[in-house]
Amino acid sequence: SKPGPSMRMLTFPVAAGLLLAGCVAFVATAYGEYRSLGELTRQENVRAHALRTQQLISDLNALLIDLETGTRGFLITGDAAFLQPYERALRDLDANYAELKTALARSGDRQETAFARLDRFIAERRDQVERQVESRWKDGESALKDRQAYVAGKQLMDEIRGELGRLKSLQQQRIDGIETAVAIQTKETTLLAQVLPLAGGVMVAAAMAAPVRSSIAGDSA
Repeated sequence: SKPGPSMRMLTFPVAAGLLLAGCVAFVATAYGEYRSLGELTRQENVRAHALRTQQLISDLNALLIDLETGTRGFLITGDAAFLQPYERALRDLDANYAELKTALARSGDRQETAFARLDRFIAERRDQVERQVESRWKDGESALKDRQAYVAGKQLMDEIRGELGRLKSLQQQRIDGIETAVAIQTKETTLLAQVLPLAGGVMVAAAMAAPVRSSIAGDSA
């Protein structure tokens, strides 16, 4: 009797081709997931670096604030205890600033123009506060009458905050871009993991379930 519709006969090359194609689909799935994992790991490393760079920017801003508030507290009170944040900021500022430059250079985003401005602004601000502290030690409360120093200091800090805010915003844009890319990559990988194994399973099942007819010429004689 003839085989029914569910037992359609395949030639050996067709069955072997289906089996091979099914195996290739499984291998492609594994390779695709491996590649995707590698890309996701790379993206996460870039994201972590951007977050670390953001933190360095925040730390630098905090040190500059300590420099400013410590100076102001000492000018108003004349109490040397208020100089503790000022002295700590002076001690740590250079190392933090150098680390920030290194972090951005590692990411390929040297921001040379921004740092050229920051170099000048920070140097000027340090010089300002050091002169103010020295004046308070030397002249006493009369140092408080120098209103121009306050105005110049505020202008410089506004410039510095603007530059740091822009650098931080650029890092946030990078983080947002990475998160979008990761979401797309994850969606594509999930789709790949669903479609290819299913297609491979269908082809392997078809090859294994159907009886195979030899394609040797003598068989059809």
